[in-house]
Amino acid sequence: MNYFTKKLDLKTSQEYNCFLEIKEVTGTGTLNAVSFYNSSDTSVTNNQGQFIDSFSSSFTNLEAGKTYNSLITTRNSFENTDVSLRTFASFAVGQSGSVTFRLSLIENTSLTAENFVYEPYQATTTQIALPEGQFAAKISDTIKDQFRIAYNESDGNYHLYLDKNVGKVVLDGSDDENWKLDTISPGTDIRQFSVLFGGIDTNNSGLLPTLFSDYFQGVIWNNSWLKNNTVTPYKYGNSSGLRLYSNQFEDVNALKAWLSTHNTIVYYQFETPQTIDIGKVQMPLTYYPITNVSTDCPLLPIIEVAYYRDFKTTIETMQEDIASNTSRIETLEEQLQSQATTISNLENRVTALEPTQTESEVVEQ
Repeated sequence: MNYFTKKLDLKTSQEYNCFLEIKEVTGTGTLNAVSFYNSSDTSVTNNQGQFIDSFSSSFTNLEAGKTYNSLITTRNSFENTDVSLRTFASFAVGQSGSVTFRLSLIENTSLTAENFVYEPYQATTTQIALPEGQFAAKISDTIKDQFRIAYNESDGNYHLYLDKNVGKVVLDGSDDENWKLDTISPGTDIRQFSVLFGGIDTNNSGLLPTLFSDYFQGVIWNNSWLKNNTVTPYKYGNSSGLRLYSNQFEDVNALKAWLSTHNTIVYYQFETPQTIDIGKVQMPLTYYPITNVSTDCPLLPIIEVAYYRDFKTTIETMQEDIASNTSRIETLEEQLQSQATTISNLENRVTALEPTQTESEVVEQ
């Protein structure tokens, strides 16, 4: 089997030091730590990798607890590259074995297997405690809840928000569930039940169902007619809810009795999305020269991160701007002082030129 490392933030036409740490190794075979391949290799579906070199060794040449390294060079372009490394173990007829290892890529090519020291990934995690009764869910790629960190101007802190697009209802056949038997479809024993509870999006113009259930198949309304054991959004007047199609139940009482022992969860799209402020959150730390952002959330999220590409350079640029502005302020102050002196001198000269009263009288005479 091929094991691929996702595309890494590497430089093109650059030599990297690849370190192979062996934890355990037994038997015979070959470990291809880094295997060169290109788009002509039909066994690879991810197109070409980032390296033009390979790094491999037989099991018999590897020793548990030892580290090995090789210098490998990246391609001159990553335009058609989807992955970084291709790694696999291969066994000829009659061979068998097991190997546990770790790979590290480092730009420093002066390091050797003897002086290499593995530095664990410096991770920071943000624990999310949802309010009681809240949840995060996904019905489709477009109908899903999303977490978002944003600056809150009211208290000057970053807050974690949950943008809710998915609601949940648990149908248990209780008295407050106003189930109705609408019709029995002509020529079939499928019955149509409906219940109203509000807040559900009943816009069924899309091609995908807007809800999901554990006991019934969620479908769009146009496809639900005459389909057994399906559930679809339903609107009656200004109210919304669900419509259920099934031949299991003769009437409402039979349906509610079944629901009482088969509590049915239905996730649906909110008619109006909601935003929940979960509270202040500590911003994750960043590390030089590379910061990886990831999540183990099963929602297949898209993560948007705002960051400084080079924080040190950013600070230096800011300091240069401050020094430049300070110099400009000092120059302006000097110019203002010079102008003030000039104005003062002009005022003195004007005062000296003004005639006294006696001189004025002499002139008039």
